[in-house]
Amino acid sequence: MKMSKELEQLLKDYQTEDKEAQQRSEKTAKQVEELTDELAETKAKLAEAVDKSLENPTDHNAQAEHELRKKVAELELQLQGAQHKKSRAFGFNTSRKKGLAKQATEKAKQEAHKYYNDKQPKAAKKIEEAKLAYLNALADYHDLAKEAAQLQRDIAQQVGYQLDNSDLVSNVSLYPFNFQGSRQVYGITEPEVLRAYKNGIIRKNSVAEGKQRGVDL
Repeated sequence: MKMSKELEQLLKDYQTEDKEAQQRSEKTAKQVEELTDELAETKAKLAEAVDKSLENPTDHNAQAEHELRKKVAELELQLQGAQHKKSRAFGFNTSRKKGLAKQATEKAKQEAHKYYNDKQPKAAKKIEEAKLAYLNALADYHDLAKEAAQLQRDIAQQVGYQLDNSDLVSNVSLYPFNFQGSRQVYGITEPEVLRAYKNGIIRKNSVAEGKQRGVDL
């Protein structure tokens, strides 16, 4: 079944929104990760600077410690902001995505039901006709031997010859209710009907070799 252009566009719009949402989440998560690493590194440097100030309390060491404390405070503020963005990004376009998802599924429902309703009567009719064709074929197979044997009887009667039944043509049994060897191609059993009807499955041993679902394999 082919979807409509409108449904294709709805699906495309949803996929675009989903991709953008994922990209936003990945971007903010990466930013949080980078800031977390930088903050940890800066805190480690600050700890070293504090130790230096304690060992050698010069203006230079005090200034270095002060600058690192400022940087830690800035990074903590940036990290807090990045974490907030990450949290917001997770559900940033959730409502739009839900709206597009609803539109797409509703449109798919409409198209699926129309497709099925348009084609179901014809599909059911094919089953009806196939059943009749199958039963007619079995009846024709029966008549084949009957007609051939009748010719023998007619000739024997006309010439006054007594026929032995063993001389009469008789149908080769197709065993339509049993598997002969590895395949059953002349009959249809209930399990085969159920597999096809409920699951859409036709086993290879239910059809002639090399054929399945009506096509050559």
